[in-house]
Amino acid sequence: MGIDAEISYEADRSPLKKWFNLVKAGKLIYLFIFIKKLFTYQPSYMNLTVDANIHQLKKVWFIVIANQPWMKISPKSKPDDGMLDVIAVHDISIMKLLTVFITVLWGGHLNINNVDFFSGKMILN
Repeated sequence: MGIDAEISYEADRSPLKKWFNLVKAGKLIYLFIFIKKLFTYQPSYMNLTVDANIHQLKKVWFIVIANQPWMKISPKSKPDDGMLDVIAVHDISIMKLLTVFITVLWGGHLNINNVDFFSGKMILN
């Protein structure tokens, strides 16, 4: 949920996507919309509950819930451990957000302040 979900939603419905696909550059639509969203997205406040522990997060850019280490967004996830892993990116500047998106490629984003990792069996917002 958050900016990444809005980017995916808009990109998948964009009439520009077919034009990007025609020139074999379909994934560039996501970059195009990401840049647009950097200037229009409004981070929000959220209470996140993980196994009865409440985390009050301000200026949430995005939250990912995963059980696999797909694309390194959740490198600690294990599909067979019965847990859901949560990565919350909040209360950071646009420049730091850009760093998060780059460091996701190798899982380095978990070392950035205000990129929080939680693990539990029940997740509520």
